[in-house]
Amino acid sequence: MSTKTTFKRIALVTVAALGFGLLSVAPSTATTQQDTLTLGSATTVWSAGSSTTLTNTITQTFLGTGGDTMSVAMTLSSAPVGNVQVPSLTVQEGPKLGASGVVGLTGWLSDSGSSTSYQLSRSTYTVSFTPSVPGTYVVTFNAFNMTSTTARSTVAAVAAAVTWTVTIPSGTFRCNFNSWLSCSYCYIWFDSSSCCSRR
Repeated sequence: MSTKTTFKRIALVTVAALGFGLLSVAPSTATTQQDTLTLGSATTVWSAGSSTTLTNTITQTFLGTGGDTMSVAMTLSSAPVGNVQVPSLTVQEGPKLGASGVVGLTGWLSDSGSSTSYQLSRSTYTVSFTPSVPGTYVVTFNAFNMTSTTARSTVAAVAAAVTWTVTIPSGTFRCNFNSWLSCSYCYIWFDSSSCCSRR
């Protein structure tokens, strides 16, 4: 066998090996794009006679490919002394695009579309909160890229944190038998001269 033929065969084997190597590499997960966090309302001031449970919404969106996942983590950043309540999250099934759920105080959203092209994923969560004492509460929402529904990625999200400020005015009268019932209803339902006191 000539030296020239030997070199040709070595070259062919090398090219083939490189080809198989390239084909065996799994495509990497795309980085999410254009992610956003949007609150239904940035502030809420409770008024006498209103519901004891305050509600809001937080919507997360991003452009991604199949399997890309993000989350929104909710934190009660500050609250008056004596408070013993934290907000809760639930998924609104109707408006969502993609798969989503809630683990504790964190909502997650996964792209369930094509793995070769970008599409919009969206999930809206209902935030419910029943403050226990008068004062100002701040609830903060942060976006994260995820490697799974529970593990955060090292790639930072684009969306900035957003906050919901809840105020329960000091001096608000409360029903002693139902802490958030307005005094006018308190007298009707409980008929007691000691029905109401000032917070």
